[in-house]
Amino acid sequence: MTVTEPDRDLAAVDSAASGAPGVTPLGPGVRTEARAAPPRAVLRSIAFVVGSASLGAEIAAARLLAPYFGASTIIWANTIATVLVALSAGYALGGRLADRRADLRGLCAIVLTAGVLLAIVPFVADPFLHLSLKALGSV
Repeated sequence: MTVTEPDRDLAAVDSAASGAPGVTPLGPGVRTEARAAPPRAVLRSIAFVVGSASLGAEIAAARLLAPYFGASTIIWANTIATVLVALSAGYALGGRLADRRADLRGLCAIVLTAGVLLAIVPFVADPFLHLSLKALGSV
């Protein structure tokens, strides 16, 4: 029995779909190594933790603004809008990065960087809010 090119391609697709290391076809005669996808439980855990941290950061941002601008509905609306715009931009950028290079190590590096940047916000917020209050007071 002779194995034809389509049979080899189907075998490669089957081995990739089963999670076994192998090759996946990209077209006639073009193949690349299959990458193992990260476990779903890990991805779901990361999504849960990052989502919870985003909500916590949103509430903390409103509390940081309260001594300077109050805690009115307008402040909350602006805080929520800013967080939603930032999340949308992050999802768009993250989607493009994931399409180019989807690996768990890169995702963890991005999440760690975001966590470090978020951790320094309380330290840089006070001088920035003083400057913005002074600038708005002169308007």
